Amino acid sequence: MLIIDAHDLSGLVKKISFGAFLDQLVTCMKHDFMHAHEFHQCPRVSFKHPEGILELMPVFNQDFFANKYVCTHKDNHHKNHYVVMGQGLWVDAHTGQPLMITEMTILTAIRTAAVSLMMSELMLKTNCQSMAIIGCGAQSDFQVMAHQKFGFNDIRCFDIDKHSMNRLINQMAKEGISIRPCESVEEAVRDVDFIITLTNANRTYPLIREEWLKNGVHINAMGGDAPGSSELDSSIIKNSDIIVVEYLEQTKLEGETQQLVESGNMGHVVEIAEFLKSKFDPNPICHSSIFDGVGIALLDYSAMRLVWKLCHEHHIGHQIKMLPPYRGDKNLYQFLSLNSD
Repeated sequence: MLIIDAHDLSGLVKKISFGAFLDQLVTCMKHDFMHAHEFHQCPRVSFKHPEGILELMPVFNQDFFANKYVCTHKDNHHKNHYVVMGQGLWVDAHTGQPLMITEMTILTAIRTAAVSLMMSELMLKTNCQSMAIIGCGAQSDFQVMAHQKFGFNDIRCFDIDKHSMNRLINQMAKEGISIRPCESVEEAVRDVDFIITLTNANRTYPLIREEWLKNGVHINAMGGDAPGSSELDSSIIKNSDIIVVEYLEQTKLEGETQQLVESGNMGHVVEIAEFLKSKFDPNPICHSSIFDGVGIALLDYSAMRLVWKLCHEHHIGHQIKMLPPYRGDKNLYQFLSLNSD
C-alpha cells in the first residue's frame, strides 16, 4: 500500500507548483462531475461528539472506492491542533484491495479551493475587479492563491479574529498579493463583485445582508457546512438568479440551501453535474449568483485520483505491507501460529 504523508503531499505540490496542481485538480473535478451518474455516493455519515463532528465520506464507481475520514473540532486551535483534519483511503473496487492512504488535512484545503476556483471560472462576470474574503482561517490562503489568476485590483478581508486577519494579510504579502483589512463584514462586501465566505456563522444571525450587496454579485459560500449553520441572509438565497450546489441531498442538510427546504422554492437550484452541461452566461445576470459549496465525497475522489496518479509519475511516497501475503491456501491463521514459518 502506498502511504502519502503530509511531507510527501507538500513535496508533490511544490514539485509541480501549487497553480499546476490546482489546474489539474479542476480538470479532474470537471471530468468526474461530467460522469457523476457513474458514481455512487450518499450524504456524509456524521457522528456528533460533545467537542466536534467525526465524519465518513464514501464514494465509488466501477474502478475505485474512496473514503475520507474528516473531523471538525472548532476549539482545536486552543489545543494546538488543526480545526479540520482528514485522512483518505483509496481502494481497487474490482478486488477491494486497499491501494493508498493519504493525508487529507492539506489535501482537503486544496480541493476546497479547487472546486471554488472551478465555479468562479464558470460563474464570474468578465469584468470582475474586486473580491472579499470573509473568514481568515486556514482555508482563506488557499482561496486567495487559487483566485490570483483573475487579477483582482481590490481584495478585502474581514474576520472577528484580528490575529487571523493579520496572519492572512502577512502570508499573502509574501506571495506578492495585497489584501486590505476591513472593520466589518459590511465594509468588506459592500459594492464588491465577488465574495467568498469561509465562516461557521449561525443562521440566527446572518453574516451577510442583501442590502449590502451590489447587483450582479457572485458569492462562493464555502462555510456554513453544518446543520443549522449558514452565512447568507435568507433573502439573498431566495432572490438569487441561480444557486449551484455540488450534491443536492448533501446541501439540503448542510448548506445555504437548507433555508429553501421548508418553502420548497428550489427551482433556481442546480447541481454542478447539470450546470456543466448547460450554456450558462454569467454576464446577463442582474441580481446575484451563488455557489453553495459544502464539500462532498466526489471532490475527495477527484483529489485522491490525482494524487494516486502524480505520486506514481514522480515516485513520491513509500510502500508498506498492510495485508498478510496470500499463499493460495486460504490459511489466514497461519500468520498467528507459533509453528508458522
